[in-house]
Amino acid sequence: ARANSGATPLCFAAQEDCPDAVEELLKWGAQSSVMCCQGTPPSSSSIAFNSDAPMTPIPAHLSRFSGYTPMHYCAHYNAARAAKI
Repeated sequence: ARANSGATPLCFAAQEDCPDAVEELLKWGAQSSVMCCQGTPPSSSSIAFNSDAPMTPIPAHLSRFSGYTPMHYCAHYNAARAAKI
């Protein structure tokens, strides 16, 4: 599952510094290396594709967090507790 921005539930758990949610999502198979918008830079006019639904385009400019992983979200939002998981 992804938001329109390409962010995953694990990204949102990291953003909210919720270690219990991070731990549970990882336990159920969330991948910590998945990038929001598949790493396409926000300045690009190209289309990034959602790996969970390859035919669903995600305009790269929709998210300033394009290319972020959940760990990037932890750093950006100073989510130290979530980062420790």
